[in-house]
Amino acid sequence: MMALIGMHHSCHPAKLCIPQNVSQIQMNSSSNYLAIQYKLALPRPIMSRRWNLTYREYSTCNEEYRLIPEANSINITSPNYPNVPPPHTECEWRVMAPRGELIDIKFFDDFHMNTKYCDREYVELFDGATALAKSLGKYCRTPPPLKTTQNLLYIHYLTDVSEPRAGFKVQLSIGKCGGTFTASSEIITSPGYPQPGAYPAHSECDYVISQPADTRIRLILLNINLPFNHNFPKSKDYLEIIPIIPAEVNETIPSVFVFGNATRGTQIDLNVNKAIIRFHTSARATLYHGFQIKFNRFSGQCHQEMEGVSGPITLSFPRRSFYSSYCRWKMTVPKGLRVRLEFLNMGDFEVQNESRSISFTIYNDHEMQSKILTFDMNSYDPNTIIQSSDNTMLVSIYIPTMTMPYRSLKAHYYSDSESFCPPNIDETKLEGRIDIGDWQPNFQQPYYCKAKINLNPSETLVFNISRFELKTLGGMPRVVNALSFRDNLVIASYRENLTQVLHPQSQPVGFWQIIQTDYERIVKLSMSYRRHACGGNYVVRDGLTIEQPDIRDIGYGAIMCVWSLNRPYYYGRTDAAFRLVGNFTFSDSCEREFILIKEQRWQTDAVKKLCRGEGEDTSLDYNLKHSRSFVVYQAESYVYSKTQFHFEAKKTIVCGSKTMVTFASTRVEVDRQTYRNNEECLWIFKAQRGFYLQVTFYGRFFVEHSENCSRDYVEIQHKEDGLWIPDVRYCGRDLPPIYNSSTNQIQIIFRTNENVTADGFSLFVRSHCSLVVNVTSSEVKTIYRPQNLPYRNLRTQCEYIFQSNEKDN
Repeated sequence: MMALIGMHHSCHPAKLCIPQNVSQIQMNSSSNYLAIQYKLALPRPIMSRRWNLTYREYSTCNEEYRLIPEANSINITSPNYPNVPPPHTECEWRVMAPRGELIDIKFFDDFHMNTKYCDREYVELFDGATALAKSLGKYCRTPPPLKTTQNLLYIHYLTDVSEPRAGFKVQLSIGKCGGTFTASSEIITSPGYPQPGAYPAHSECDYVISQPADTRIRLILLNINLPFNHNFPKSKDYLEIIPIIPAEVNETIPSVFVFGNATRGTQIDLNVNKAIIRFHTSARATLYHGFQIKFNRFSGQCHQEMEGVSGPITLSFPRRSFYSSYCRWKMTVPKGLRVRLEFLNMGDFEVQNESRSISFTIYNDHEMQSKILTFDMNSYDPNTIIQSSDNTMLVSIYIPTMTMPYRSLKAHYYSDSESFCPPNIDETKLEGRIDIGDWQPNFQQPYYCKAKINLNPSETLVFNISRFELKTLGGMPRVVNALSFRDNLVIASYRENLTQVLHPQSQPVGFWQIIQTDYERIVKLSMSYRRHACGGNYVVRDGLTIEQPDIRDIGYGAIMCVWSLNRPYYYGRTDAAFRLVGNFTFSDSCEREFILIKEQRWQTDAVKKLCRGEGEDTSLDYNLKHSRSFVVYQAESYVYSKTQFHFEAKKTIVCGSKTMVTFASTRVEVDRQTYRNNEECLWIFKAQRGFYLQVTFYGRFFVEHSENCSRDYVEIQHKEDGLWIPDVRYCGRDLPPIYNSSTNQIQIIFRTNENVTADGFSLFVRSHCSLVVNVTSSEVKTIYRPQNLPYRNLRTQCEYIFQSNEKDN
């Protein structure tokens, strides 16, 4: 709506005329549109008086409301409700509840909007103070009950039609925290988490988790930051986890209580598909963040994955079957701790037939490479300590045919002792050393250790394996790589003795692992690692540079940098290629300082080596031939002032490619960067028998213009009877027409001279089965039926047009 201030004369409503004794008047429009028309009737004498008019926006429905415990509810309506509002009305309301509270939203049933114009008449709600917040929905029909996730709400109402409907009435109130969750996995947090003191005081918040039948709920305590009183735990804030039992089940399951001293990572398995997490709060706790809990849905009990510091495990055996089966438990505890497993009721099971007894195999790792021990229900010793070497464990349970116990097997896993395995290598660790040997008691039995590696961008972590010694113990060994390194590009594994081997990693995430089995003994592993500020993982682009490390420390010592170059993928492109161009200067010998270029796989030999040598070229111009390349710089003693190299990636054209065009189009692109003088490139395209080729130019076309296109040009030829026959030649700036071949094989030639470069061209080639035949002689020609049609269940239409230039035909 608008407010007008101007001069007034009582000549007609809604008009401002020549003033009579009134110098100023204010008027309000009834909508957000206003038209002003000024008429001056001539030849009436022009008066010397002047007038002016000012306007501003105003609204009777733009308000801000604050909910408080004493006035915890308010009703908001559209203008004139339950009558119709003025046409073209726009309103906005902002509502604020106390900090840590939520807002319940309930619309009354008498909700009227024009559903035919839902984009022009609606009410939209936002979970915050502005329209930039997350939308809770845009509605032209009655919205369901809604709830914010914070203490702010923004409502926007618009009726941008000439005949609006009656509008709405909504009740806003301080909401009860909590909610209902039906996803298979989600994270539940207290209100306002992780802001200190944000969750409400003196409240009970219910978070209902509901899953499908025949599934169970697993809770993982990600963070519990609540006040705690050791003597009276329930006098402070705490969580109560209430399993919901179906009404037909005559059983009770006690609640699980989580207090402020709970350990992060604790896992709680509930043998139900519905539960309530009830958050009890007392006095306001201004220093505490609240809680963060993750829940997962999982089916059955045979295959289970547990993650946390400890947790119960229950196995209800499958029904009796004529087939044997396996069950697996995978456990993961925080890095730096070991998994310890304890069976709680193994003695309750009757002694079974030894030939059909349920057996257990325990492994240190989830890949079942490092076995700890094997036993069955008859040979189980309750005094045996079952413990992994690192933070993982896998239990494989073999259940023979017809041996399914009716009672459930119960166990519990813990992480109450430290692991002797090396820790993870995170972004903050610049260097370190690892020494493992059979003289250490922990490394005399089978073990498995795995450490994650995290790098910052533009870094290389280099392992220097000074000694790795293996000893075979005999027996029938299973092929296991005793020492391995892995990231998403490089896999390096070792099963033989090593001395002075360098292994670099330049990917953001990776790991290294070591495995000792019953058949091989790792006598010694001695290696160090060091992080270098160079290298990294890159997508190749025009202008990408590789240059010497900016490390100016005197006496820095040995260095190794790896740049992983990944060519960008263009669907159907035949011209996505790059070359490295630049210069280098080295000060040390060829054995002590050099650059290697490897293609496709890290394990392959280098295709090029750059180093210092008398009379040798110190420049590089190399075409990257594969989708992935590695550039490796290595020096025994790096000195910044004595080493220089700078290489740049330049986009180039792949000439001489041959492409089979099936049902997808293939593109060729030449741009200003790849349009060079004195070049000739050709591309050959072939379709299956019965298909023909169509070339379509698109976008900008600019090839140096000349008479008859004798300088730079694009030429299309078709192959007939083993010969390439020119069809058309293009140059200049006009976009060429669509070209259709008369055979199933063409070649496109792009040729330039030494004078001018231009913007180039873009085209795509596709196959089709239609043909236009120019009949010029009585010679018999064969048209083949299309082979290998796409989408056999769909209808394919081919058209064949025959035309002749002879009038008598």
